[in-house]
Amino acid sequence: MRNRIVYAITVTAAGLAALTSCAGSTPGDGAGDGSGDSEAGDRGPITVASRPDTTGVFQHLADRWNEENPTEQVELIEQPQSSDETRAQIVQNMQARSSEFDLIMTNNVWVSEFAARDWIEEIPEESLPDAELLEAPLDTARYEDTLYALPLYTDAGLLYYRSDLVPEPPGTFGELMEYCDIAEAEDMGCYAGQFAKYDGLTVNVQEAINAAGGDILDDSGAPAVDTPEAAAGLQLLQDAFEEGWISREAITYAEEEGRTAFQQGRLLFLRNWPYMHKLASTAGDGNVVAGKFDVAPLPGIDGPGTSALGGWNMAVSTYGEHKDTARDFAVWLLEPEAQRSLLADGSLSPVVAELYDDPELVEQFPYLPALKEALANARPLPKSPAWSAISLAVQDASYAVLQGETDPADAVRDLQAALIDAIENM
Repeated sequence: MRNRIVYAITVTAAGLAALTSCAGSTPGDGAGDGSGDSEAGDRGPITVASRPDTTGVFQHLADRWNEENPTEQVELIEQPQSSDETRAQIVQNMQARSSEFDLIMTNNVWVSEFAARDWIEEIPEESLPDAELLEAPLDTARYEDTLYALPLYTDAGLLYYRSDLVPEPPGTFGELMEYCDIAEAEDMGCYAGQFAKYDGLTVNVQEAINAAGGDILDDSGAPAVDTPEAAAGLQLLQDAFEEGWISREAITYAEEEGRTAFQQGRLLFLRNWPYMHKLASTAGDGNVVAGKFDVAPLPGIDGPGTSALGGWNMAVSTYGEHKDTARDFAVWLLEPEAQRSLLADGSLSPVVAELYDDPELVEQFPYLPALKEALANARPLPKSPAWSAISLAVQDASYAVLQGETDPADAVRDLQAALIDAIENM
């Protein structure tokens, strides 16, 4: 009998951030049909370390699988709301070589670390489904050109704006600033993102650095942030706070704080993930923007911006008891109908390409064309086994810049040294 770990969690809509019905194939295609001796070998019941299931879509999909595979039942164990807390608990579990979880929902930036530590299993490329998957999310599941996970859902940042007040979405930050007079006249803040000191800050900082033509790491994974372009990206954010077009309180915002401010009519523009579209479209509970907003790709400095690529993957634990069933369930979740359910029932962005052009889904989710464009231009977050240390270093350096305590040029120089140290000592 496996030990059970029970976590007390607070479930809110933010669990979809960070930030997320099924018919289709069963594991019968070349991997067993789940009908034999369920305890033989690597087949049998599995537990999944799951994101908070705020909409019930994960449980719905698990129920569908369980109906079709009575001897290979899936049990979801929800992890904490905070992505940082989830990672800490999974790391603790892996360090203990616990068989508690067979399958792990992992932030795509953790894959390199978990693979480098031999905590997750390689996945044969032939396990991939027939459906065409978006290449960028699939690439986040690889470490050193080897597949160690399967994408579950993806994400790209979008610009939410008050379409009742703004005639056309801005394509650059300069155009966005021109609209700030409207915000002042309406007694609201102009722009916000995720600027609290957590992984969301790393995301927003990378987007600013990329917009200015810089990078945090180069293509080889080496630190590359001590450049005039990276300093210009941080300078943009520092000026925005000093000039007030990013309001001072935004330095405390994670996804949900920004969503609340936007829905309460306190922001003209907000950078956030697709999960909030359905919530902001639902009238009631203090929401004053339903039917009064739209979305667009993020603005840049000289043209369209570049979103960081978010999303969550599924990885098979090295220490799990039923690895084949775990892998088959992860593959099953990539069937078009499962992916459709993640979008329709959970507002989570699919990784199956064909769904972005589905007329029925586009009518139901009008932000899909903007999201498709954003995903096409999205850049992955730093892909390194030292991700956690890298993100903390970025947060430390950039938070001081946002508060006006550090010059951006000095910050990128110090950040370069901190990144070198983080990678050398991982």
